[in-house]
Amino acid sequence: MKQLILRILVTVLSILSFSIVTKGQDYTVTGTQIRERGTYNIQLKCKGYELDSTRTIANVSGNNAGFWISGKNGKIKDFDSQKDAVGFTLDPGIYWFYPHLRENKSNATVTIRLIKE
Repeated sequence: MKQLILRILVTVLSILSFSIVTKGQDYTVTGTQIRERGTYNIQLKCKGYELDSTRTIANVSGNNAGFWISGKNGKIKDFDSQKDAVGFTLDPGIYWFYPHLRENKSNATVTIRLIKE
């Protein structure tokens, strides 16, 4: 049930979000997840980031238990830890970045530095 709710929220946010085009420079992207205490209500926040060229994840930080990357057609990659993501490449396209909540936490953030190679 949680997976279905998350999938619906990601889809809705994808439709409502606007994209930021990144051209020719290294770029930092961010995302957040907030859960109302005592409920399953969550809020995902991330602007759609449009990459004009292939980018590589150089660094990941934030208070999270890993994160996932979504594209226009849903989830692309799920990382259990921040260090697992370093070196992962993304082709040109539009992406959203969302952190996983740590156990017993109600909010999480992720900040990712993408470099052009």
